[in-house]
Amino acid sequence: MVKGKHGGARKGAGRKPKAEEQKVVKLGTDAIIRIYGSIDNYYDHIAKESKESFPHLKLLHEYVFGKAPDVVHNINENYNTELTTERIKQINDALESAY
Repeated sequence: MVKGKHGGARKGAGRKPKAEEQKVVKLGTDAIIRIYGSIDNYYDHIAKESKESFPHLKLLHEYVFGKAPDVVHNINENYNTELTTERIKQINDALESAY
């Protein structure tokens, strides 16, 4: 099989270096202090806005308590079941017709 032009490693792909992440944090912190005077004032502003604005409330909640994890429940109904050759063929045919 021949891979397309989008396969494999690419320049610039992957996680950015820690120094670049720290630079972004510093830029954000400096901007907050420049606009609000301090980090405390920034949180006070978000807290006041959160009384009337759900997006502000959600932002404040995620800052304080962390973002809720995304949970995916995968239920395999074929677990510990005996699949006959005919049933395997039916499942295979259904999958092939879906694509």
